[in-house]
Amino acid sequence: MKKLIISIMNKVKLFTLSIFCISLFGMVSCNNDDPVDKYTPLTPEEVKAAFERVKGNYTGKLVYEKENFTGKSSQNDTVDINCQITNDSTFIIKSFPSKLLALNVKNKTLKEAISKADPQDITCRIGFYKNNPIVMIVNPLTPTFDLTYKNAKHRVMTPFYINNAYSFARQGEKDQLLVQIVEAVIVVDGKQIEELPRGNLFKFLLKRS
Repeated sequence: MKKLIISIMNKVKLFTLSIFCISLFGMVSCNNDDPVDKYTPLTPEEVKAAFERVKGNYTGKLVYEKENFTGKSSQNDTVDINCQITNDSTFIIKSFPSKLLALNVKNKTLKEAISKADPQDITCRIGFYKNNPIVMIVNPLTPTFDLTYKNAKHRVMTPFYINNAYSFARQGEKDQLLVQIVEAVIVVDGKQIEELPRGNLFKFLLKRS
């Protein structure tokens, strides 16, 4: 299963690597005389200080696009959401609605089964990249469901893109946080069943409570 997830992520490796470097390294400096290879990772002390500024509980809105198979622009919708930053490597999305993970899934039976599953907490591994403003890489761990449909039990996984320029968190004004993650594919019993061509993009507009 681990090899499968790695394979899925490698499908976009070249594309995301270039964007990742441009986007994140580009945030370090807008000065052309300061090449990106001069970027210096945060020290342990800087990471600790950044964590102290963002740790705690958050409430806010999860913003997502309504289901859209046309490829054209669609309308956004929102749900209330709670999140936590518990340590300098962990961001937790509480009770993520499973029906949102089924958006744009074409297999109707599979879609219904995922939609009816209980909400899950999604744990994300984070890495502090910049401290003014605070910017973090966000890598969600894969939600996994044991579902029964078509008179059989199945293990369903919904991996997200990781180490990706589109998966990040950024501190706004004091106590505000913008987070974004992108669901990539649907895996059933170890096999990729559906790819989400546009990705299911989820944005979180959060405020520390």
